[in-house]
Amino acid sequence: MKQLRWMTVAFVALAMATSGCDKGAAPEAGVGTDEGAAAPGVAEASQEQVPAGTATPAPVAEGAADLADKALAEVAVVDRPMGTSGAMCELTGAAGETVECNVNLGIDADGIAARALQGTIAFDGKRASMKGFLKPGAEGEKMDLGAAGASLQSGHILKSTPVGDAAANGRASFMVMNMAAPQTAITDATADSAATIFHVAFVLSEDVRADNPVKVTLGNIVVADEAANQVAARVDGSTILTGSILKK
Repeated sequence: MKQLRWMTVAFVALAMATSGCDKGAAPEAGVGTDEGAAAPGVAEASQEQVPAGTATPAPVAEGAADLADKALAEVAVVDRPMGTSGAMCELTGAAGETVECNVNLGIDADGIAARALQGTIAFDGKRASMKGFLKPGAEGEKMDLGAAGASLQSGHILKSTPVGDAAANGRASFMVMNMAAPQTAITDATADSAATIFHVAFVLSEDVRADNPVKVTLGNIVVADEAANQVAARVDGSTILTGSILKK
């Protein structure tokens, strides 16, 4: 899958920047690149060691952000079928009202925690528009994830395209990655107590009654571990549940 290739290439770039690998070492053959080839855009990792306990972020490979943008572009294909999808939520309310849905994440039994993930949200773009993504918090304290410096509770950034634009056509894709510490789990929550990792805000374009709600779907989910191995994932409503590493 092309979108998985770009995500793994970008994630390998991020992992190499913080893994302490030998100078100029290439990623493992077959992981997001042609066999034996180095990931494009990956600069030599810094050899400087960050003292324990400091808040200084680890160096990020040159070009990693560009690779992440390319990966996101590969995900955001409007006519791509919504695979592994689940009924995320149903929107109801008055025209002009803002309605929020949650996206949750948890680890299935014998599964491993997600270090990065990507997915697509689909809805009826004629009846509602997407306002944006919000960081969880107390009511009135939720942070706009599109704001400068905003990140999830885990320190991961959320990149998305498109949002707040008629070109969305009822679809918006997102990618969650930690460019400074790719080994960090998005959450360690288990399936029976899955954590809300972000909210999605919509604005209703018309009055929407409960007997004819705007249905929002979550799908095209791809999950990776810190070494850019693809992790099994399933969607249960608004919750993404991760399993074990998929065999190559």
